[in-house]
Amino acid sequence: MSLTDTLIKVSVVIPVYNDPIGLQDTLESLVTQNFSRDQYEIIVADNGSTDNTLDVAKNYANKYQHLVKYVVEDKIQSSYAARNKGVDSAKGELISFLDADMTVSKDWIRQIISVFDDNNPDYVGCKVYLYSKRKSFATLYNIVTGFQVKSAMEDSHYAQTCCLTVKSNIFSKIGFFDNRLESGGDWEFGNRVWDARLKFHYTDKITIYHPARDTLKALLMKSIRIGRGGRGQLSCLYPERYKHFNNIYLSWRRYVPRNPYSIRSQYRCGYSFKTVTILMFCIFPVLSHYISLIGFMQSKIYYYFSRD
Repeated sequence: MSLTDTLIKVSVVIPVYNDPIGLQDTLESLVTQNFSRDQYEIIVADNGSTDNTLDVAKNYANKYQHLVKYVVEDKIQSSYAARNKGVDSAKGELISFLDADMTVSKDWIRQIISVFDDNNPDYVGCKVYLYSKRKSFATLYNIVTGFQVKSAMEDSHYAQTCCLTVKSNIFSKIGFFDNRLESGGDWEFGNRVWDARLKFHYTDKITIYHPARDTLKALLMKSIRIGRGGRGQLSCLYPERYKHFNNIYLSWRRYVPRNPYSIRSQYRCGYSFKTVTILMFCIFPVLSHYISLIGFMQSKIYYYFSRD
């Protein structure tokens, strides 16, 4: 039986914390899908927001009563705990994850169903298009380095949760996201899917639109979060599988700027080659790595002193 024969085909889960404007943008793109509203559902999973984010979710749930609903996870501060809460209440054959602030085309649901009907995968990652109205070095760096979803799936066996769709029965087979993780839960979850020999599939027939980070502060905050959660926590909680993360911070090459000419092929911007290369692709990755190291050491120290 194909997905086109089932009642609720897709459940869209959106974890959110203190982002009312981003959530509204995401919901607006979802409620206007060219698809029957009784065949998909939108679940906002609020992670204990302290502003009016939950009010936005409630307003949409009241306006679109059979389409939008919300759940609250305020006991565990983790986007993965919020996702798990959303999955718990999902009724669809497929579960798609979006981050609040992302938008999709009007045919997004149809595209998802088409990919699953044509390929019968269990786990699908898709293309993420980064955009920004603001021109800055941070914006350009974020856009160029971007979301390398295809290579992440091929090399590391995971897709970022912001562009992930899975069959709903996958959770009964391998379990939920690890809600102890601040970052890197998508990596750990994808690795379990891979270990279970379930079918991976990457497609560029589905595109999700994501606003680029447009300040150096935002990029550096992401770096410290990746170091603390995506590398530090993973290497502490799963030392055998992720012990290679320790080596990332032992390589001296990551602490010195790269040769400008070695990264010429990565250059895809409208600024002069010299400016972008020196200021962005040479200097910023080193700074980002130092910041990431701080987050990594925070996790190591925390887990060292919290051991029984």
